[in-house]
Amino acid sequence: MADDDMRATYGEAWNLIDGAMVAYRNMYEDYLFIENAAGFSGSLFDYARTIVRGTAEREKPNKDRLRAYTDTSLAQQEQRLFANRPIDNEFEVLGMTFSLEKMREWLGPDSKYVHLVMGNDSPATLASRLVTESNLADSAVRKALWDGGVEAVKASTDPMIQLALSIDPDARAIRERYETEVEAPQIRGEEMIADARFRVFGTDIYPDATFTLRITYGSVKGWEEKGMMVEPFTQTNRLFERTTGERPFMLPTSWSEAREDLNPGTPFNFAATTDITGGNSGSPIVAADGVLVGLAFDGNIHSIAGDYWFDETMNRTVGVNTAIILEALKTVYGADHLISELTIVN
Repeated sequence: MADDDMRATYGEAWNLIDGAMVAYRNMYEDYLFIENAAGFSGSLFDYARTIVRGTAEREKPNKDRLRAYTDTSLAQQEQRLFANRPIDNEFEVLGMTFSLEKMREWLGPDSKYVHLVMGNDSPATLASRLVTESNLADSAVRKALWDGGVEAVKASTDPMIQLALSIDPDARAIRERYETEVEAPQIRGEEMIADARFRVFGTDIYPDATFTLRITYGSVKGWEEKGMMVEPFTQTNRLFERTTGERPFMLPTSWSEAREDLNPGTPFNFAATTDITGGNSGSPIVAADGVLVGLAFDGNIHSIAGDYWFDETMNRTVGVNTAIILEALKTVYGADHLISELTIVN
C-alpha cells in the first residue's frame, strides 16, 4: 500500500473479498439449502436434479453449459445415473424429512422457498409421499427420462422430478447471484493478492494453489520420532509381521494366500519431503531421471499441519513404491494384462 503503482493495481483486492463475504452472508442459507440441495437429502432427489439439469443443459452449446454437464463430464454423470444400486426407502424418508425440517428451521416458515416446496405439508408427510411415489429407484426409469430429454422430463408425473423442476429456476437464480456477487470478486481479489505477493517476494514463496498442475520437489528421507529414526522405506515382510487376523491389521485373503510367493524384501512404501495436501493422492512421484517410482497416497501424522506450514524436518509424504505395485498385480491379482501395459520401454 506504500507503493503508488502497487496500490493502484492491487489495492482493491481486500475490499473485493470483503464485499464478496458480505454478499455471501446475505445469501448463504438460500444457497446452501436450495442450490446446494441441503434441503433435499437423498439419492432420489439427487437423481431428479441430475435429470432435470442434465436434459436442460444438453440443449445448450457445450461452452454455455454448467461445468457438470459439459461433454467431458456427461459420461461420468451417466455412469452414476444409470448404475443399478439399492435404494432404502426408509432411509430416504428419514434423510429427506430431516433436511426439510432443517430448511424450514433455517430459512423460516415464511420463506418463499419453504412455501414453494412444502405448501401445507409437514416435512414428514411430504418426504414420505415424495419417496414412496417416486419411481427413480429404477435405473431404467432414470435412463428413459434422460434419453427422452426435456419434453419427457416436463411430462413426467414423478414427484421427485416435479420437485426438482419446481425449484430449479430459483436454484439457478441463486447460483447466478453466487457466481456474480461472491465467486467472481473473491477469485479476482485472490488473484490480485497472489500477483502482488509475487511482485514483492518473487520465487522465494510458494504460489497460491489454483487447481493448476503443480510440481513439488523433495527427497526420500526418514524423520526422527521420539528419539528414534524412522526409516524412509518399508518392505513387504513388515506387512506380514504386523498381521493379527483382526482389524485394523487384517489382510485380505488374496494377500495371505500369496505370502509365500511374494518377495519379502520388495520395497513397499516410502517417505519423502515433498509438500502435498489432501487431494494429491494418486499423484505420480517421479525420480530425478524421469522414472516413475511411486504414487502419493498419504502423509505422516506431522503432515496434517501442512495445510498451514511445511516443516521439512517432520512433514512427510507417504508413497507406494512401483515395485510392490507391479509385484502385487502379478502375484496377488494375476493381472498380467496390466503388467504388459506398464512394461518399461527404453
